[in-house]
Amino acid sequence: MTTLRKLPLICGLLPTVTVWLGMFVLDEALVSVVLYHVGIIACMFWQNFELKQVLRGFDARLCLGVGGLCLLTWPLITVLWPIMVQPGVDLSALLVDWRIRGSFVGVFVVYSITLHPILEESFWRGMMPDHWKSDILFAGFHLLVLYPLVHAIWLPVVFGVLTVASGIWRWITRRQQGLLVPILTHALADLGVVLAVWMLLRAS
Repeated sequence: MTTLRKLPLICGLLPTVTVWLGMFVLDEALVSVVLYHVGIIACMFWQNFELKQVLRGFDARLCLGVGGLCLLTWPLITVLWPIMVQPGVDLSALLVDWRIRGSFVGVFVVYSITLHPILEESFWRGMMPDHWKSDILFAGFHLLVLYPLVHAIWLPVVFGVLTVASGIWRWITRRQQGLLVPILTHALADLGVVLAVWMLLRAS
């Protein structure tokens, strides 16, 4: 990687702080996303991040193999969500509360599977230290999002899966000297989540 220096590990708390502020203080989930991504962009300027890194390191076999695994988010979430979700959590009402409704749904979906994976991979695998502690921080902030939604017994499972996924993306970035494969496969994972939510909403 050509980034001159890595971010301090403490910067990995950025999404935890933004999620806590947006969801639990301001009660505005979209504020969390905006603050998180603005924070990432600020870090990119601070680190003189080279955008050409997002186009480096393509490998078709890695994309197919890891991408196939990432798309498993679709059937897994579809099947497991009714078991994982806490009583009283309504997915449709939740999206309305988060202001993801109407014509904005399409915009949010496109953003989630395009710009979001670019920004996240640039931050977590491009600028954060190449260390397992970065994987822990990556997995950890997702638990803050899920804690009000799913039974606590599932949080360690989610944490383990996301830690492994982060480690794989970090290894690929180091091996390929670029972020393209992690970005593409991360986008497939996000697409799987979107498809799972769509199917769950149709079934409700």
